[in-house]
Amino acid sequence: MWNKKNEEKEDFGIIVILWKQVTVKEDGKVPLEPFLTAAKEVLRVVDAFGSGFRIVKNDIAGNIKKLYRANQTVHAETLQELIIAENSPDGLATVALLWLKRAFQFIASFLRRLVVTDKSLEQCVTEAYNCTLRPCHSAVIQKVFWGGVKLAPSRERFYRKLHPDLNIAKAKIEEFLIELHDPLCCIVQFFFQRELEDQCWGDEVYQRKDSSEWLKVSCEQDSV
Repeated sequence: MWNKKNEEKEDFGIIVILWKQVTVKEDGKVPLEPFLTAAKEVLRVVDAFGSGFRIVKNDIAGNIKKLYRANQTVHAETLQELIIAENSPDGLATVALLWLKRAFQFIASFLRRLVVTDKSLEQCVTEAYNCTLRPCHSAVIQKVFWGGVKLAPSRERFYRKLHPDLNIAKAKIEEFLIELHDPLCCIVQFFFQRELEDQCWGDEVYQRKDSSEWLKVSCEQDSV
């Protein structure tokens, strides 16, 4: 039975609250501490996939820890400052943020499809994976991923793992996508501009704009 205690502990809405606190600076830099704090809560989304996506969850959690560790000596205020200070395409922070960015591109692509189309959860995952993580994964990792997809829940079950009310779950996902967009957009652009990414392009509108307009554009694109 769903009760207030469960709601306080498990309500997907906490992710929206934390991502609202990730305020991108005028120069496009993303505050490090608020971002990593909010990033931890994204693991709730991965948990809703079930045990089949444990590899994705471990990857996200591991890269968050690496970024914290890399910043122990730099004490950067923003993610971009940390990467610039490291000044190495193979550095701990650079590689960690690269893969965290890729994971979030996949999650954003998947969730957008889920809320703006009637496609099955498996189809949404497949399409999102093909345009984000798949080009970056070896054949072995792809095989593991596809194995996890077979264990993915239905749309309804996925929603209910985030919130018992399906309408609230969907609304919270839309809010999360809106709050995630600008921080993710700035990180994506940063990696492309510094030529640190040449595999994960994604299919999102990676341009900062009014959040409601972006979601509307995304819906229109998927309806074509």
